[in-house]
Amino acid sequence: RRSAVTHGVTMAVTDIHAAVNAGVKAAMKARDKETLGALRGMKAAFDGMAKDGGKDALSDEQCVTVLRKLAKQRQESIEAFEKGGRQELADAEKVELAVIEEYLPALADEATTRQWVAEAIEQSGAS
Repeated sequence: RRSAVTHGVTMAVTDIHAAVNAGVKAAMKARDKETLGALRGMKAAFDGMAKDGGKDALSDEQCVTVLRKLAKQRQESIEAFEKGGRQELADAEKVELAVIEEYLPALADEATTRQWVAEAIEQSGAS
């Protein structure tokens, strides 16, 4: 079980929703408005998806799906604001994107992925 430290909160990789809730509390205590806004947006997205599914909480896989969607939205907003000459809004979106990315599990790099594929092919006997 791996863990990461995000905004002073140690987060087990298996409990993203709880880590975001803890991050909200930590950001409130630190009076970090930008981080707090991003975390509240993430929490609202989690709670909304859970409510739509008739659940109390989401699994980590569902949380990652929500976070990837939020990250994509932020990236699209950054591009639109920069094209429109609204750098201050693009900068605000970049701050939110950075907070979202802190809670996303790291993706494997290309070399690691190629190694996994080679091992899987070797184990399966395929060529």
